[in-house]
Amino acid sequence: MGDGIGALLGRIESTFKLRHIGIGFVWAWLYCVYGTPILFDTTGVSINADSSWIVSAATVIVAFFVGGFAFQRKRVGPRSPLPILAPLALSLGTLLSLLGPSMGEVAVVGGGVLTGVGYALTNILWAMALASVDVEELEAAIPLSTFVTLFCSLIIPALQTEVAAAVSAALPLISGALLVVCFRKDYAASAWGATSGTQLSCTSTCGRQNESGCWHNGDWMSYLLKVSTLLLVIYLVIGWEAANFSSNNAFKVMSYDLASLVSNFAAVLFAILLVLFSKRVSFSGLFRWVMPFLIASLALFLFPGSVAHFGTSVINSTCDTLIGVLLFLFVLSLAKTHGASAALCIGLANGFVQVGVLAGNLLGRFSAEAAMPFDLHSAGLVLIAAVALAMIAIPQKDPAADDSPSIGSSLTANSVDEALARACLRIQERYGLSDRETEIAVLLAKGRTRPYIREQLFISTNTVATHIKHIYGKLDIHSKEELIDMVNSEASAK
Repeated sequence: MGDGIGALLGRIESTFKLRHIGIGFVWAWLYCVYGTPILFDTTGVSINADSSWIVSAATVIVAFFVGGFAFQRKRVGPRSPLPILAPLALSLGTLLSLLGPSMGEVAVVGGGVLTGVGYALTNILWAMALASVDVEELEAAIPLSTFVTLFCSLIIPALQTEVAAAVSAALPLISGALLVVCFRKDYAASAWGATSGTQLSCTSTCGRQNESGCWHNGDWMSYLLKVSTLLLVIYLVIGWEAANFSSNNAFKVMSYDLASLVSNFAAVLFAILLVLFSKRVSFSGLFRWVMPFLIASLALFLFPGSVAHFGTSVINSTCDTLIGVLLFLFVLSLAKTHGASAALCIGLANGFVQVGVLAGNLLGRFSAEAAMPFDLHSAGLVLIAAVALAMIAIPQKDPAADDSPSIGSSLTANSVDEALARACLRIQERYGLSDRETEIAVLLAKGRTRPYIREQLFISTNTVATHIKHIYGKLDIHSKEELIDMVNSEASAK
């Protein structure tokens, strides 16, 4: 356990940059607005009963789809006002939606439009900015961004309504400030500097480019559409259940919603485990874990009683947070390994998510009001069957994994390479190398250069140098030649 915690802290220390958790403030805003009664009164009714929410939900769908295609080939310069304007629109929309009932229908509609457009564009811009960040930094920063939501769930309910509303409106502005820094320090260096990280990975994995960039025979687009369809099903279920929840104060302590607290703690725990134990984040592999929990939440929902509904709420909220993390990692992985457009991928995937949320809420509202020709339990059973069928359609593996090197596959292309890799694995066990350090040691033992390793593993020159420094320190050697001699000696001894 101590070694695991030490490995986590070491990874965070070497890869974590505060600016990369900016997307966490957008997720925290989402929690404050929809997970608390600050903006929408959810007591006993669905949030879709609020006209501002309806406007926002419809606008965000259009904004994600249009924005994804609009920014597919567009570069945002380091001095562009968009990283400031999009979060600002989200903040102003929050205030307008809050004040709307007292200011008239125009303010309600304006608030809904601004939050919808602001939320969609902020997500798209974050995907573009983070697409230029090292894979290792992303796999640490994005999961750890869930701490922001957890922190807000601990302090927001304890604040007065006016203060909590002001904090909620300020969260997008904090995200925007960090977004500006990312565009100037990360994105500008790759997209507007001498080389582009996305272009490098595109050339190395696809070997060709066309007018639209590197499409890799459309594999990533086909996979993205499958994932997006599954996301629609998942959020149709989550939205339907949310629309049918009635007021429940049995699990509230003072002003705290225990279901939200438990789900936020669970999401952070899973995020830490993701950082600690995941060698490569596979959206397909983790998707399979989400679907059974979704079926369990539906089954619990059909049982009467507050305890069952508490379990449903915890499962759905936890899955929602983790899917948000996985979705960003998945999109950025496609951008790095297949030259896919991060803006288009996040726009399409989140567009389908929002379609599911809106459709699920409306369907749930109609069924709750007995406007449907079948009762609540029948609708639940139909949704369980739909989720079970959707599980069959889950792709077996990510297309990004096809070209990603691993110790046991592409690095052991022949008998010599296999002997070197096995020797490095034994050295790993003996000297305590991490998986990434062992991966780099194998490439070094094969005579690969630092630029080759950088392009092959999609990490920066500084990250490669840091890993090599750690390898040399653990093995008590000082050069690549000494490493090759050590590996050859180990390979010959066995």
